[in-house]
Amino acid sequence: MTESSETLALEDRSCPACGGSSRTGTLSRESGYELVRCRDCRMLYTHRVQTMAGKILHYEKLARERIDTTSALSPAHYGLANQIKSVPLYERVLQFIVKKLPTGQVNFVDVGCAGGLFLLAAQSIDGYNCGVPPRFNVRGISIDPRERSETERSVGCPVRFPEEAAGEWKGWADVVTLMNVLEHVSDPFTLLSQLKGILKPGGLLLIDVPNNSVVSIRGRLRGRWPELDLGEHINHFVPATLDGLLTRAGFVPVKRFFGMYKGVESIALRPGVRAMARWSVSSALMLATLRRVQVFPHMTMAYRA
Repeated sequence: MTESSETLALEDRSCPACGGSSRTGTLSRESGYELVRCRDCRMLYTHRVQTMAGKILHYEKLARERIDTTSALSPAHYGLANQIKSVPLYERVLQFIVKKLPTGQVNFVDVGCAGGLFLLAAQSIDGYNCGVPPRFNVRGISIDPRERSETERSVGCPVRFPEEAAGEWKGWADVVTLMNVLEHVSDPFTLLSQLKGILKPGGLLLIDVPNNSVVSIRGRLRGRWPELDLGEHINHFVPATLDGLLTRAGFVPVKRFFGMYKGVESIALRPGVRAMARWSVSSALMLATLRRVQVFPHMTMAYRA
């Protein structure tokens, strides 16, 4: 956090999954942020979070310092570069969308577009055809003014703040995606309600978030919690709490994707024996428990409005 963002007051909030206000005492504390568990739905979450102004300051700092990248990039290219590790995830999600919508125009909205790499990939999923418009009509949603302007420049598509998109794009989208976004959102129910209004009836919503099943079990058994970056990742989902939140917002679960070898960070890496063994065991456990538990580091889910 920048010094200015650290001085901003934090906001208290109820459970982001069920809206309940009853919670446990502090389970873990990191830099002033506290992890609690909802007594009603068992959701793990950070209960005092940065305001919207604080979040924007934080994201600006990440771009200036090129956090999570390994070369001296300019802030203007930070969002695109930081999306590179998600290319395998984007490919998987786009293949699913193309299978579900094999013909015709697809109105596509990506939330938290981070420079627009996913939007560019969507426009080229059916190949480049000179003089032929892409089948995917793309738009973006972002809370960060810098990210918004960079995506508009890189992709050439409209990008709006969530409340603007909810007012301007009612019933427009066939597909909305939130890739590694929902774990950062202070009020995910309100955002999901806005996205439901943007989607056509029966439209698809695809979400990827960190999966905290194993972390939750380990924390309860050992009575201590690993570092969870409580100021940045403020919603700690497991399959049941994610489904509960989406059902509450009016969505129906459609598909849970099997995890990749290394979550969203598998680009250009060939899995070794340990990774393949872990994936096989995880897959067996997921099937054996009727998909109630998932031990991959990320979970990718599809829902229908």
